Amino acid sequence: MKKFMKSKSFVFRGIVVLALAMTLFLFQSSTIQAEAAPPRINVINVVTDANITVEMVNFPKNTAFTVRMGKRGTGGIGGDYSAGFSTLNSSYHIANFEIPTRLYGEGIIDVRITSEDGKYVATSWFYNTYTAPEYKPPVTDGGGTSYYGIPTTSINSVDYGVSVTLTTYNFPEEKNFIVTMGKFGTRGIGGIKVDEFNSAGGGSFQLTFDIPEALADEDRIAIRLQTPDGVFYAFDWFNNKPYSASSGTTETTTDTDTGSAAINPNANYRGYPTTTILEVTPGESVEVQVYNLPKQINFVVTMGQIGTRGVGGIKVAEFNSEDGGNQVHTFDIPEALKDYYKIAIRIDSGVYYAFDWFVNQGLGQGTADTSGTTTQTTLPDNFPSTSFVSVDPGGTVTFMTYNFPKDTDFNVYMGKYGTRGVNGIYVQTFNSGAGGSFTIMSEIPPALKDEALLAIRYEGGGIYLFDWFSNK
Repeated sequence: MKKFMKSKSFVFRGIVVLALAMTLFLFQSSTIQAEAAPPRINVINVVTDANITVEMVNFPKNTAFTVRMGKRGTGGIGGDYSAGFSTLNSSYHIANFEIPTRLYGEGIIDVRITSEDGKYVATSWFYNTYTAPEYKPPVTDGGGTSYYGIPTTSINSVDYGVSVTLTTYNFPEEKNFIVTMGKFGTRGIGGIKVDEFNSAGGGSFQLTFDIPEALADEDRIAIRLQTPDGVFYAFDWFNNKPYSASSGTTETTTDTDTGSAAINPNANYRGYPTTTILEVTPGESVEVQVYNLPKQINFVVTMGQIGTRGVGGIKVAEFNSEDGGNQVHTFDIPEALKDYYKIAIRIDSGVYYAFDWFVNQGLGQGTADTSGTTTQTTLPDNFPSTSFVSVDPGGTVTFMTYNFPKDTDFNVYMGKYGTRGVNGIYVQTFNSGAGGSFTIMSEIPPALKDEALLAIRYEGGGIYLFDWFSNK
């Protein structure tokens, strides 16, 4: 009996020792795993129905990833493909990813970034923020007018660690706003109160706010302007140190002799590049006007079939943006695309990009109709479309039409960029006559003449189409 009890005691002690060893092993294992923080992502900017800017932290180096997006609640699982990329030799990135076309119009979208082996996953979501406001005619009530839409802001300049200056847009009248700042990614919610103001006549105006001492050393800061009742609010963010667009890192070097522009020529760069097609030599070349280029950045130019936005297209050129700003470039149409009717073109630095498309006029894949005296090409993608021709800023804009139906009255509307001209200002009515291709000149309404970017919309005969142009 004693021998049995001794044996049982030995077994019990063995079990205890084994359990302790397992606990120690599990504890050590979990500690080791905790040292390698999982990858995470923050959506830091959204261009509605176009693209998002994503900050990626703690990503494994030299690893291939796929980006997918889906409706809210899916976590991006089984979502539409957006992009593929490799982290190369860095664990921190800021990159732009396009919103898949099937998700245009979705209010909230999930984004999922997964390594090709499925080992690493990071997810987030974002508001595809713009919703065209329901049209409400101005109503006078006690001297005021009704408000619709949403307030927004844009960052003008930053005195690093000291203050930030911004411009408001579409702010309601006579509303008190509280201004808070917080760490990047918080959208200013629960942040440090830095000021309060009254919007007075509303609309657009410029404001400067001091950066609180507790945030003076932060690389990026979120700012929020909100009414006490929370009905109206706008949030934004800004770099609190010179930002290197080429590396995706914040410069910490200071140079009081040369200033931040000498350290990084794009420290004060705002917005993103856009393009306009100027002229096409069918099957040979296309001339492109590029607006708002950052300085001293290398761009790769690709072309592909319509609908691809030039992603994964044929490389046709490279160029350095040098002094940046507005430039005109001519690119050769590659042999493999010279017979395509519509062609997508893309300029891409890996951080900055712009895409467009053009009609390779007079050429196309289709069937020839020789029943009449004139040979006519019937195109497979013969839906009506437009392309920008020229603009007299604040005065008139001219567009070229394609595949317009015959003898149809079209109404022309203009609105702010991003509205697609929905509920825009009526401009004119024209008749398409013989249809097909022709130029239409439209006057820019006085209320929009100072806008930098404008949307234009054509509606008639059960058809609608929209486009946009730079008014500067």
